Amino acid sequence: MVQGVSGSGGGWSGPGNCRNRSGGDARHRRSRSPPSLRVMGPDAPVRGGRAVSPSAGRPGRFALMHTGQLLGSGRTADVYALDGSWVLRRYRYRTDVTEELAVMSYVGAFGFPVPRIGPPAEGARPTDLVLQRLTGPTLAEALLAGRLGAAEAGALLARLLRELHAIPPRVSTNPEDCVLHLDLHPENVMLTAEGAVVIDWSSAAEGPPGLDRAMSALTLARIALDPAFPAGADVRPLLAALLAELADDGGASAADLALARTRQQENPYLTEAERERLEGAVDLVLDTVP
Repeated sequence: MVQGVSGSGGGWSGPGNCRNRSGGDARHRRSRSPPSLRVMGPDAPVRGGRAVSPSAGRPGRFALMHTGQLLGSGRTADVYALDGSWVLRRYRYRTDVTEELAVMSYVGAFGFPVPRIGPPAEGARPTDLVLQRLTGPTLAEALLAGRLGAAEAGALLARLLRELHAIPPRVSTNPEDCVLHLDLHPENVMLTAEGAVVIDWSSAAEGPPGLDRAMSALTLARIALDPAFPAGADVRPLLAALLAELADDGGASAADLALARTRQQENPYLTEAERERLEGAVDLVLDTVP
């Protein structure tokens, strides 16, 4: 499979794109955000990390925007082939992607696995992202196909969260804050020949790491309770494995789960049935915590 899209249907689609955020000046966005969860802006300086951009080695600007085959459609975006190396991710409801590009560049400079950012294209819309074309299954596909088990998948998700949370904030001055993905679930992890790559950074923010852990756990629990998802029962071992791996990092506390539930409850892209499962999902996480 080539690079997917957020909320791409099926039971795995997570709480991404909870905010339909625009670009603009980071100072104004920051003042509107809660002190404990600041949305990252595009103009804050990069500090530390490796001096290698995720866009290093990319070709020059595409001469003309020409979308090829539609590779996938999700709740908020469509992904088209541009050529053998690049895809176009086009959002339907956002105003621009400046912020998403900024966070991907930032975490990529620290060596975190994100798709390389492609060259801008003539005629591109403000809602377009040109990204590296990734080949391989999603973690969700690998699980459903039996290519790896719940323990291995849980360890991978926990490792990715742990490595992400080791990256210092780009905007926040709170030393307890870190970079958060807020939609890290099996459909947003691609298993390529070079290793796991995390996609869909549209919900990224800065805040306490426990919220990110709780968001991932709550999404898995919500899927496990979805009667329309045929493999829902198989998600419970994954949830248990993830929580066991996260225990030494602080796990997912009741307070973090309450914040995560609020964010998912306010997500305009979740269905009413998905929102109705959130209370039971919180209980399932708390019952599963080792």
